[in-house]
Amino acid sequence: MSLTTDSPSAGSLDVVGRLPDHDRDDRDERRRTSGLMRVVRTVGPPLLVFVAFIGLWYLLRAVLLNDSQRFLVPAPHKIVTVSFFNWDNLHPLLDALWLSARVAFYGLAISIVLGISLAVLMSQAKWVERSI
Repeated sequence: MSLTTDSPSAGSLDVVGRLPDHDRDDRDERRRTSGLMRVVRTVGPPLLVFVAFIGLWYLLRAVLLNDSQRFLVPAPHKIVTVSFFNWDNLHPLLDALWLSARVAFYGLAISIVLGISLAVLMSQAKWVERSI
């Protein structure tokens, strides 16, 4: 590659390391793509996987379980209806959620204290670092 900018070949860089103008125009055009397409590319794949998972849930429930066994794996719409739209079940559900969140926060606090303590010990004494 020459260090002159007289006639760079297609796809080559100039002296400063920039692409020729036609490549820069292509990049600018890609930046100007609509916001909707960017949202579709970002949200579309996870949404598609979620829909496929729910569809597979319904399919496996209908194919693998007979009528007397379907109570073992309720349909997704029944879970949402009973859990969130039936006010009698909402309070116990939120109580259980709060209990689980508290346990998770206690575990996080313990791991932070132990991790920082071990890190300080290991930085102060090489024999502790070697033994752990």
